[in-house]
Amino acid sequence: MPKEGQGRFWIAELAVLFGVWLLFVSKLERAESLIGLVAAGLAALMTAVVRGTDLARFCPPVRTLLQLWRVPLAVVSDTFTVFRALFATLLGKPLPGRISSVRFDPGGDDARSAARRALAVGALTTAPNSIVIEIDRQRGLLMVHELVPADVASTLRALELQ
Repeated sequence: MPKEGQGRFWIAELAVLFGVWLLFVSKLERAESLIGLVAAGLAALMTAVVRGTDLARFCPPVRTLLQLWRVPLAVVSDTFTVFRALFATLLGKPLPGRISSVRFDPGGDDARSAARRALAVGALTTAPNSIVIEIDRQRGLLMVHELVPADVASTLRALELQ
């Protein structure tokens, strides 16, 4: 049975997703708009289905959300880092890539812990220099592959994820 206000939330989500579609396609042609409306409707519907199953719980700490402005800066900075590494490789220098592990409290199965894990993976993987390989929940480690070694722990601390 739908909860009160779910219909309004679905319509708001549909509107936002459709707006994002229009930004991506940069056109207001009838066919594009119709396809976008269908795609946004399906995405909003699937989101409502998943939300109703309680399979995906996500309740991020507000402190962390307030620090996410750092991610686009890391993307720009890491892009320069990756290009420097590319040019160095073209000049015959070896690539100093590594796999590192960082202490990371994965928390439990609650929504806040799930959000922290998802945000850590998303933030570290969005920037092009690193990709999260695994979160080892038993040992409390986050394993990361880095093209050019960097201080992953300080990134996690800056985002209030550690």
